[in-house]
Amino acid sequence: PLYSGDRLVAHLDLSSPQPIDDDAKAEIRALLAPLTAALHASRNWKIAVTDELTGLASRRYFETRLTEEWARRERYGTPLAVALFDLDRFKGINDTLGHAAGDRVLRRFGEIVRSEIRSTDVACRYGGEEFAVLFAESTSSSASAVAERIRRSLRRQEFEWEGKDFRATVSAGVAGVEEARERPQLLFRADEALY
Repeated sequence: PLYSGDRLVAHLDLSSPQPIDDDAKAEIRALLAPLTAALHASRNWKIAVTDELTGLASRRYFETRLTEEWARRERYGTPLAVALFDLDRFKGINDTLGHAAGDRVLRRFGEIVRSEIRSTDVACRYGGEEFAVLFAESTSSSASAVAERIRRSLRRQEFEWEGKDFRATVSAGVAGVEEARERPQLLFRADEALY
């Protein structure tokens, strides 16, 4: 077992077809502390940048990546687009079926988004029932196509909670760098398109 303080971080199981001498054991023991620290740091980093409910990135991480991609776009002229999503009438789901049903919708929406975007895109839970996706090196038209696939996928999804069937829908707005002179304006334009 690898502990960081009193927290179990991982369990390491080593085997060898040859006997392990005392020098090899000493080398292995010397590596355990740095390995444990690295695993603990990795776990803390994942917690810090991930929304626990949806498995998407946190808003803070999204904002950091957007700043980085905006700087890269300014330097190299690469395309960049952002999509904002808002689950329609989500408060009604929470009010009529309860927050656990709403959580089920949030989790499923996170799964849908992850399945539709590229590994280089960054999707986050922007707040409550609002989400954002950063499409690096993508035009607004290609980002719009992905946003439409996400919207359709959620619309087809059937939910059930305590014997009651229901559906959820989402609205989306997309903006590309051609519509914005500054980074905050990109999100503003996507928000305008959403509403």
